[in-house]
Amino acid sequence: MHDLTSLQTVTKTIAATGWRAEWAGATATPKRKGNYLVADMGAASGTAARAALMMLESGLAGSELLSHDQLPNTCAYNSANWAMEARRMGRSFFEMTMERIREYNTPAFVQLGNADIGIDSTVARLLTGDNILRIVSANNPDGAGQAPSWMAPPGPINLYESYFRRTLLDPQEHGVVHIMVVNETPVFDITENANSADMPGSHWFLAAWFIEPEQEALARVERWWPALARPVFSASPLPVGRDRVSPPHPSKDGSLRRASLDTPCTRRTRRLRADEPPI
Repeated sequence: MHDLTSLQTVTKTIAATGWRAEWAGATATPKRKGNYLVADMGAASGTAARAALMMLESGLAGSELLSHDQLPNTCAYNSANWAMEARRMGRSFFEMTMERIREYNTPAFVQLGNADIGIDSTVARLLTGDNILRIVSANNPDGAGQAPSWMAPPGPINLYESYFRRTLLDPQEHGVVHIMVVNETPVFDITENANSADMPGSHWFLAAWFIEPEQEALARVERWWPALARPVFSASPLPVGRDRVSPPHPSKDGSLRRASLDTPCTRRTRRLRADEPPI
């Protein structure tokens, strides 16, 4: 679990450095299976659509809930509530509907959000990433008042791009629903944006995604063990494929033929003798 202070520190660090991660310069994005959701009721700039396209091109399937009917200055309030709704929905987060996200786009939720950050008003303000964390922490579905360890710190679009690429590449990030409130304005300059975590961003939206876990153990065996391959036969019907043993199968004359390990360089087979019982 992260406490609110540590999340705020991470947010400030991200804003100061722009977090130009090593993945940001990647020229090829690996294909993965999974789901995504992008929600934005003030999608005028196309940044949210760009975020969705990045996930779509990576092989994920999902939906974009985009419209232009957001109440003035409510993007941060909406995104905070959408993030909590995605958390409550769990693995089915991508089934969120436009009707559902519109329920939060009201003065009532603006007033509740203002109360969470200590403002007695029904008027929407331009909120910061710190404000968003406070709203989500106060209403955390996992426990009111707890820091949302399930949510990435709110940050700029370039942070989202770096973070998303990392989740594609790192198997430890697979099998987890990632939820992030994203600002459409990138942050790069260290000196001019050192305190930008305390400043309101131009526009916030929600991005959430899930990458299906792979069979990492099998992948490691295939990478590390080919050099140890020997033609070992088994009675078990193991999967057929590269560097695995194939089960017995009949040849054209009806006798059994069992293939040995198939490697990129060679394939060896032998015919069972007439007096040799099948294994």
